[in-house]
Amino acid sequence: MLVSMTGFGKASGKAGNYSIAVEIRTLNSKSFELSLRIPSAFKNVEFELRTLLRESLERGKVDVHISYENTGPANSEAFNNPLLDIYLSALKKIALKNKLDSGNLLPAVLTLPGVISTEQPELTKKQWNSTKVIIKNALDNLQSFREKEGKALENDLVRRLQKIRQLEKQVASSEHQRKLRIRNRMISLFREAQVKPDQNRLEQELIFYIEKLDVTEELVRLNSHCSFFEETLHEKKSNGRKLGFILQEMNREINTLGSKANDAPIQQLVVEMKDELEKMKEQSANIL
Repeated sequence: MLVSMTGFGKASGKAGNYSIAVEIRTLNSKSFELSLRIPSAFKNVEFELRTLLRESLERGKVDVHISYENTGPANSEAFNNPLLDIYLSALKKIALKNKLDSGNLLPAVLTLPGVISTEQPELTKKQWNSTKVIIKNALDNLQSFREKEGKALENDLVRRLQKIRQLEKQVASSEHQRKLRIRNRMISLFREAQVKPDQNRLEQELIFYIEKLDVTEELVRLNSHCSFFEETLHEKKSNGRKLGFILQEMNREINTLGSKANDAPIQQLVVEMKDELEKMKEQSANIL
């Protein structure tokens, strides 16, 4: 079963007095690339979070955003009371000295540095366990998305593989006619040059030349690679790298087929094969 590296999953829930929302977006990449946007409260669990994401997603470019909002009563510890008292006392002295009204200093004091702490307390073990459930729900939703995309990729690859096999059969069925065309063309060249070679020697040379252009071996190997590709498509575990390697081998055989064909109709079929193969390579780059 194929799994795409492109996907999106989100989930939300509660962890104590906090509301948590998780969004995960993934794109294709040769390795695991993680971009993590998390609140300061998650610093103590960041390593565990990264490990969880790496083990779950394996490969791809991953963008994770976690929002964390307190829905409970305000935390009195957010105020730095000693510093607040110092600021108020100092401002009252300044107001008294300059004969200013000191009755409404609090709003101004609250805007001063350090009075209100923006640091969130670190997650407790209980909060982290609740948060992990939400993250795993987002990962499950992402996986469902990727499997759906993977099914679409699989259908497209199967269709293109069938097209390559049809073209391969056309090449194989026209192989005899190709050899006849090459033989007749060589004989025609001798006639045009008004040369009368030894007939036995000519036949021997023609057989030797045509054998060098024989593409049976390439067709057999290409057919074998196509079968191996199809088997890999239907394995239980998605393996984009393996599919990519098989496509490289298919490309090698198709290129050799084109260079040895020395025949316009077959080379046209080879061009069609290469077109389908290039599209398959593009699709396989997005497979986990």
